[in-house]
Amino acid sequence: MRVTPHRVDLSIFVTDGKGWSQADGEEKEEITLGDVICSPA
Repeated sequence: MRVTPHRVDLSIFVTDGKGWSQADGEEKEEITLGDVICSPA
């Protein structure tokens, strides 16, 4: 399932179960740039 966030830039977007959050270096899942994942919790 591919989801397109409103803003697309050099940042990686991941789902935290409550909505879109920007991966800012915290402990988040590492995904390839350009790929967006949607985990079913």
